[in-house]
Amino acid sequence: MSTRGRSAIMVCIVILSVCSCVQKMDESLRKQLMDAEVARRLESYTMQQRADCHEEVLQEAIARVDSTFRVDPVSINLDTIGRPPLPLKPGSPNFKLPKDSVVLEPLLGRDNLE
Repeated sequence: MSTRGRSAIMVCIVILSVCSCVQKMDESLRKQLMDAEVARRLESYTMQQRADCHEEVLQEAIARVDSTFRVDPVSINLDTIGRPPLPLKPGSPNFKLPKDSVVLEPLLGRDNLE
């Protein structure tokens, strides 16, 4: 017998010994494990679909808002601080005017106007 034949026989013996050690699983336990795995996968799928839907809606909303900004850019006021109020007007100073010593006379004499 060649080495390949011996190797094949050894592999078959190992596989048979491993398979003979395995006990048959209880059907109710198998059903519970399958139900738990199905529920886990369903929950994972649902969460993934919600995340995808949320991302899609968010991208659609961003596109609509951006298009609104592009259509009417004049009405967009990005400055949120606003204009400060005008300062109060100062009062007039109270000081005495010097007495005028110049006598006022008409530029043209009264007799020239008639």
